[in-house]
Amino acid sequence: AKRSKADRPIRRARRQTADSSAVGCFRVRIQPGASSDRLAGKEGDEVWKITLRARAIEGRANTACLRFLGKLLGRPPSALRIVRGERSRRKLIEVAGLTRDQVEAY
Repeated sequence: AKRSKADRPIRRARRQTADSSAVGCFRVRIQPGASSDRLAGKEGDEVWKITLRARAIEGRANTACLRFLGKLLGRPPSALRIVRGERSRRKLIEVAGLTRDQVEAY
């Protein structure tokens, strides 16, 4: 069975930004319009499932996703960025100041 792009493993390399802080990336699958904002578990080894109350209208679910993850990881929402998947339920999230291993530790 062929794997879709969204199911492929994340590149494990770390990169440094101009201010020398680490940047970690991870995949999430968003379920907008749920009854609560919560981390609902993992899908496979790589994808975190997140339920959000916000609807996927005019980017509201994306904003809610970044706020929720920022609160969960102890980072300001401005330290998180959607690298891929702006209009998809499957997203690649980048976190400034944390490595991928540190993100997985949460």
